[in-house]
Amino acid sequence: MKKLILILLLISLILIGNVLMYFIIKAYYRSNNIRFPFEKNWHLSWRKDVTIREKLILSFLMQVPTVIICISYIIYDEFYLNE
Repeated sequence: MKKLILILLLISLILIGNVLMYFIIKAYYRSNNIRFPFEKNWHLSWRKDVTIREKLILSFLMQVPTVIICISYIIYDEFYLNE
């Protein structure tokens, strides 16, 4: 039961982290008056004028919260759940 609650917490943190990263990217593009790289309809598809380099950078940045939470879970699991 303890592990199930922890996994549900991690999934919710990953979702919150991805939403926050989306808003951080949106704020960056808006504050620098650069065109927003995502389409208006679901906000997750790329515009046609976005370069591959920009897609790679933004895709990497969108994965940062997931990597941080997964690494913290691995560390937590290694040191605290195996007692």
